[in-house]
Amino acid sequence: MTVQVCLTLPEYLLSSADEKVCYTEEAERFSAFMHDLYRTRRIDRVLLMGSERFQHRVAIMVAEELGIPVLALEEGYIRPGYVTAEWMGNNRSSPIRDLTDQQLLQEPKPKTRLRGSQSRFAVLVLLSTFHYVFRAIGASVFKRHLYHRQRALVREFFLWQRNWMRKLFHSKKNAVLEHRLKTHLAKRFYILPLQVDDDMQLVAAARGWDNRRIAETALKSFARCAPKDHVLVIKVHPFDRGHFADRRRLLRLAKENGIADRFIIIDDGQLGPLTKASCGMVTINSTSGLLALQHGVKLGAAGEAIYSRRSLCFDIKHQDDMDRFWDHNSHVDQRLADGLRFALLNRSLLPGNFYSSSDRQMATLAVASRLVGKVPENISFSRKRGCSSPESTDGSVSLLRRPRRSSDRQLKKVKSW
Repeated sequence: MTVQVCLTLPEYLLSSADEKVCYTEEAERFSAFMHDLYRTRRIDRVLLMGSERFQHRVAIMVAEELGIPVLALEEGYIRPGYVTAEWMGNNRSSPIRDLTDQQLLQEPKPKTRLRGSQSRFAVLVLLSTFHYVFRAIGASVFKRHLYHRQRALVREFFLWQRNWMRKLFHSKKNAVLEHRLKTHLAKRFYILPLQVDDDMQLVAAARGWDNRRIAETALKSFARCAPKDHVLVIKVHPFDRGHFADRRRLLRLAKENGIADRFIIIDDGQLGPLTKASCGMVTINSTSGLLALQHGVKLGAAGEAIYSRRSLCFDIKHQDDMDRFWDHNSHVDQRLADGLRFALLNRSLLPGNFYSSSDRQMATLAVASRLVGKVPENISFSRKRGCSSPESTDGSVSLLRRPRRSSDRQLKKVKSW
């Protein structure tokens, strides 16, 4: 039997769980609420969408106290074509980060190559529109301050209209820039892919960095310390294209620092080919860093990420670290990078995605199988997590109840997520 905790109206409307429990109280009571729910419903498995939001951290913390395994889902570390499903946390809390370099080097190559799939940007926009409209409708019942991403509905509507307009009007310019980077400037540019401003990766694991700070710090440092025949490229996230408001500021800053002719902002194009053509990448903690490692491109990371280890990337904590990055003659240990990729494919990733019907069904079956299967013995129940801030919380929390049913019947029930 499945139980779903709903923190927003769209979660309640879309849920097909056997029991739906709406949480409408203050954030301070959420821990006690989850503790009571686990015990009274005899929960023996927890399924989360994400692991860094406030309610996720609380749900995991209470589950750890009671010895209940938690499976956390996310967009695939490698995508499209995959979803992430890890025990007890993702990204900085991923069990992959507990593996030593030696273990990564010994990781076997996956036996089968899982098929890819197309990213459904339009479907994502429609689902997001549904979510924000009905979330606003339900705000009188559910706690607005518990919502993930505090965005005003009307403002979001106009910013997403601007996103589409910018995509349309900048398409030719972006295509020309992308071709130039992959041909004339190949291996003579550094790329800095920005992230969505209120993504939980930035909120929870950026070590004080944000998009504006990393862009300005990189620009000034690049002007002082980078090779004079190289170019700095800032790649705007496609979901943040309409929200991006620093273009003029950064172009002015580039002019003031004497690199107006060596600075490019691009807000479209395929990040994979651009990364492959670059000579280095700077990021906070974007999963795009995995693309850099895959292509043997020098990587500098300012935040905590799944690939954060000195043997794979340059650790950027301060401006001085950024200054050293440009001339740092490091080469990616491709065997270690491949080992990390193999570990993700073997242990963390499952086939499918959340947006097309066929891929969603594939992901559902794979996640259900992992959820009701055996929990790996090396999974830690003692990871440190902060749970004091309710700054962002909506997200799916699904639970399985005891007594256990047969695996086939449980698989059928878990498909409801």
